[in-house]
Amino acid sequence: MWVFVREGFVSVVQYRGYPETLLVRSRDLAHLKALNETFDLQGQFLPTAVSADYQVRMTVSRARWTSAMQQMVEAIDYDNFKEMVGRDRPDDIRYLTGLIEVWTTLFDVYSRASR
Repeated sequence: MWVFVREGFVSVVQYRGYPETLLVRSRDLAHLKALNETFDLQGQFLPTAVSADYQVRMTVSRARWTSAMQQMVEAIDYDNFKEMVGRDRPDDIRYLTGLIEVWTTLFDVYSRASR
């Protein structure tokens, strides 16, 4: 699952062999740290995986992640996500640029599909 929230972008998958544990992955350590602190995930950070697609990773219990997702939904107080990120994270231009590129790519894909 890809998750784009105020704190950043992460990819979340089941931790192989551990059904009650999720692997939360990112390309930006600050994004993982912000999620971990904001939502009290009590994540266990793993060593940096230099050659992996997502270099920084932490394990989180499925129950804690479920609670965090509920809190993320309850915290939505904006009517435009990209504008909120630009306002609330002015120093994270890479994240905002990435959001715009994802939005543009999906807009183009769905625009072509509807022709």
